[in-house]
Amino acid sequence: KRGVFRSIVELQGAIHRFLAQHNRDPRQFRWTKSPKKIIAAVKRGFHMLGL
Repeated sequence: KRGVFRSIVELQGAIHRFLAQHNRDPRQFRWTKSPKKIIAAVKRGFHMLGL
């Protein structure tokens, strides 16, 4: 979630709380697209940027 942090220490605390909560119930990341579709999207992006 978004947040407003008045100091680096406050931001670090929020990050550490998020990680602790997330790590209580970790889930394996699963790709939802095939490698071919991902590579094609990257190529389109490069083409649009003129790279």
